[in-house]
Amino acid sequence: MRLKTVIIDDEQQALNLLTTYCEQIEQLDLVARFTDPLQAMHFINNNKIDLLISDIDMPAISGIELRSSLLQPVATIFITAHSEFAINGFDLDVIDYLLKPVIFPRFLKAINKANQRITMMEKSMVNLSLPPSPDFIFVKVNGARLRINVMDIYYIESQRDYVMIYLKTKHYMVLQTLSNIIDIIQNPRFIQVHRSFVVNLAHVDSVEKDHLLINNIDLTIGKTYRTELLAKLG
Repeated sequence: MRLKTVIIDDEQQALNLLTTYCEQIEQLDLVARFTDPLQAMHFINNNKIDLLISDIDMPAISGIELRSSLLQPVATIFITAHSEFAINGFDLDVIDYLLKPVIFPRFLKAINKANQRITMMEKSMVNLSLPPSPDFIFVKVNGARLRINVMDIYYIESQRDYVMIYLKTKHYMVLQTLSNIIDIIQNPRFIQVHRSFVVNLAHVDSVEKDHLLINNIDLTIGKTYRTELLAKLG
């Protein structure tokens, strides 16, 4: 992910230096640069911005006042020649505070911190948007709707247009495809290990190169699924 970045500095020479730094860092997408903080505020409030890099001591409004006035919070790195601004800057929960003259290694360190923080925030938002996994599902067996607790499922086997759902001591044949039953379960513990098998990792006893053991049943691990399975196991 490239961070859509805006830089602000009322000194043209400083702005040029920041531009040069940004252009050297692949993870930054420099979308705009300003010497006028009011113009910058208008732009940021009307565009999707990931990262703001701003001088603090500027005419009209300071970088801190600009940051406080934005309609939406934006990850921010402050730059200034005056160290006394640091305390106020961190009150706004900024990513970092850089003192002029900014050297490239220190600038790069701040960008890496920003990238890490923004990535974590993006992941948190994705997790919040996901619906919770159901505790149970209903499946149609012999004309009746049968309730099955999701975590009681050991593994599921595809059999053409049907799936066989295996519990500890029971199994049920259901008119359903393997991909559809995975979508219904919505649980990250369930992982496909073969074109015909989905297993519940909570019940897997052991894993070897091409096989796994679950409830004393030996299942083959398909080559195309092995990498993802091993990544899940850690």
